Amino acid sequence: LKEPRVILFFVLSFAFYFSYQLVDFYLGSFLDKSGGMSAVYAGWCVAVVLEIPFMPLTNKIVDRWGIRSLIFISTVFGAVRYGWISLQILGLPVPSVLYSQLLHGIHYTGFYIGSVYWLRAVFPDHLYGTGNGAYNVLAAALGGILGNLAFGWMLFAGHGSSYAGLTTAHYLPLFGGAAAIQLIIFMGFLLLREPVRKKAPAPAT
Repeated sequence: LKEPRVILFFVLSFAFYFSYQLVDFYLGSFLDKSGGMSAVYAGWCVAVVLEIPFMPLTNKIVDRWGIRSLIFISTVFGAVRYGWISLQILGLPVPSVLYSQLLHGIHYTGFYIGSVYWLRAVFPDHLYGTGNGAYNVLAAALGGILGNLAFGWMLFAGHGSSYAGLTTAHYLPLFGGAAAIQLIIFMGFLLLREPVRKKAPAPAT
């Protein structure tokens, strides 16, 4: 846990789950504001279209291009996803934000599976549970908690706590900031050397 590569991986993963709270807690309300509850339901139906077929492809991607390739794919798609929504908020002529939900499966699955491979490669088998537990607490859970609090503060800062008073314009700093975070994560992983994989079956998810 004290190795620089592990610390950097945890920090970058913290940043991912920090920004991912937009998907878990704020994207639905944005879709509601922009198209009503029918858009929320349609958005999540669209979101799983690529998630299911992409998951079994992750092992082939890792075998051919390495573990980091999944992270790179994930963060690029994440930046495009959040950027797409930001452009729509700005009023630029982009396709419906519902189509951006097609990127969800690759955005989330790429990072999630990539992190499983990375942890498996870096931690010895007898310490994998410890490493994975620390990762879930310090990166995923802590990133999720602080991201949710930060985005909530940003969304309601200056206009009380009334959800009814929000417009789609209020979401621009959230999605624009999250797009920037995804690009920072991408660049951060350029600093991480590809870990050497153990000769073992593909990790269970």
